[in-house]
Amino acid sequence: MSDTIISPPDAVIGRVLRELRLNRNIKQLELAQALGVTRATVTRWELGSRAMTVSTLLAIADLLDAPASLLLPERHQTLLSDTHVVPEQAAIRAIDRILEIRPDLIPTVIALLEPLVADDPAIQATRAIDVPAAQ
Repeated sequence: MSDTIISPPDAVIGRVLRELRLNRNIKQLELAQALGVTRATVTRWELGSRAMTVSTLLAIADLLDAPASLLLPERHQTLLSDTHVVPEQAAIRAIDRILEIRPDLIPTVIALLEPLVADDPAIQATRAIDVPAAQ
C-alpha cells in the first residue's frame, strides 16, 4: 500500500472525473489513450492520489464534453463540506441541486411529499406560505 497523501481537492476532482467518464461509458484505457497517458495515471487521478495539470484538466473536459469548471475544486467545496454534515443535510442539498437544474420536477416532488406530511401540523402551517399547490 502506498503512503501517498490525498488532498481533498484532488479527491473531489477524481470523483467527478470518474463519474463523468462512467456516465459517458468511456473506459479508463480509452481516456488514457486519448490523453497520451497510461491507464494507471487515470486511475491515480480518479483516486485523487495524483494531481493533474491545468492543461490536462482542460483536455479532459473537452474529451468528456463537460465544462472545465465542473472539475475545479472551487466548484465542489460543498461536496467537501458535505462530509461534515449529517446525511439528511446532504440529501437536502442534493435535492436542491437537482431541482435547480430541473425545475420542471418541482410539482412531481411536491405531489410525492404531500401524502407523507398530510397529518403533520407543523408542515401544514408552513405549507400555505412556502409550497404552491401541486397541479
